[in-house]
Amino acid sequence: MNDATVQNFIDYYTDPENGAKQTLPPFPKYFIVSTLHPGSSGSKGSILILQFNLPYRMARIHVDASNANQWRLETENVRRFGFVSDSRRNGVSSIYIDGTLFNGVTELSRHYCKLDATWKICNDWVEFTPKNLLQKKVPFFTTYGPSKAVSERSPSTYGPMIQIYERPLLIVSGTKGGFYDTERYLKVATTLANTLYIQSRTNVEIILDIDFDSFPNPQDFNLFLIGSPSGNGVTSELQPDLPGFFLFFYFSLFFFLFSFFVFNFLFLLVKFQGTSIIIGPKTWSASGTGNLSFFFFSFNLFLFIFISFYLLLI
Repeated sequence: MNDATVQNFIDYYTDPENGAKQTLPPFPKYFIVSTLHPGSSGSKGSILILQFNLPYRMARIHVDASNANQWRLETENVRRFGFVSDSRRNGVSSIYIDGTLFNGVTELSRHYCKLDATWKICNDWVEFTPKNLLQKKVPFFTTYGPSKAVSERSPSTYGPMIQIYERPLLIVSGTKGGFYDTERYLKVATTLANTLYIQSRTNVEIILDIDFDSFPNPQDFNLFLIGSPSGNGVTSELQPDLPGFFLFFYFSLFFFLFSFFVFNFLFLLVKFQGTSIIIGPKTWSASGTGNLSFFFFSFNLFLFIFISFYLLLI
């Protein structure tokens, strides 16, 4: 770092007066955009990979930019990608993607996708981020069916779970459930914040749901919402745009229907003959054996139905 050449380089490029003289180098004639994780990789040559065909496999885009007016791209394991703004690409009037010609270059928020065998321009996908969620840009349903933001992975949701710590964290504690619930939620929030600080030195802010609207720039945070929709105003406000409720709904509905049909099917197989219970080819005549088996199944059925209705009501 004390070398004269290095010092002159640093002094020149960190001097604000030289900012107007600094220009980015032109794109190379041939380059490769590659990533193992869209959430931890930026753009290269103004190209940004957004989604894989096969998760956790290397994705590549081979770019031939030798023709300043027309680029040729060949992809490997890429399902969605886009272009970011860059003045060095202004002369490009058309691109080939795996042999498919596109006139002009589409920049984000529209992008290129290969949902079947051919590439096309898509605008049915909004990244599932706190900013887009709070700005109501992430609908669960679109005019074309389920939103791709919640049914497909995006750069911010590829995981692993520790990815949530790559942004500042904000805990929102609910106050809508009465005094007891409010105190309980606040204790959970405090315990969570203290644990994160002790284990990873993560500094987490805690606010009440009634202060959320006045909190500066909440879209810049990943949110921990403490409290159900009935106990937390922010959870209630965001619930229509969150996939969790609908997933629980369909999950519980599946269990309910599954239990119902299984119970009726088995009930048709059960026959009572004297003190014996006959299910299909099996006969139980020992005291309590058949009754115990039938009771166990009935208990599970009751448990499934109870959980199903509970999830439907929360």
